[in-house]
Amino acid sequence: MWVKYQTISWEGFGDQEFSIDGKPKEVRDYQIGDIVKIDDYEGYDRPGIFLREASTFEIDPNRPSVGDESEVKILEGPVVVMNHQRAQATKIWRVQAGNITGGRAFIDYDGKSGWISEEWLGQKFEIPQ
Repeated sequence: MWVKYQTISWEGFGDQEFSIDGKPKEVRDYQIGDIVKIDDYEGYDRPGIFLREASTFEIDPNRPSVGDESEVKILEGPVVVMNHQRAQATKIWRVQAGNITGGRAFIDYDGKSGWISEEWLGQKFEIPQ
């Protein structure tokens, strides 16, 4: 079985995760509570990343979405979801959309939470305690 991502190491490049379209993506260790920037590498001509109601591949365009460089907080996960038709597996996380205010606090947007694939998660933010 092929998985959507495979970690490979090239001498001189270190460990990088390559998405199915061949674009390099840094391997990160996400945890519940992390605040993360969305990395929508598919471009600005799309409506963003839909926040799924459940931990499945089903996408509902009526659900809230987050765009490139949006900030989210990880609430739950990961859950490994299998797509048997495409013979792939991916990790998904439940996130809450919001933003970092003054570099000190994450303020969430009411009603804007859901599940997204790990491929859309990018850089982690550090908030001083």
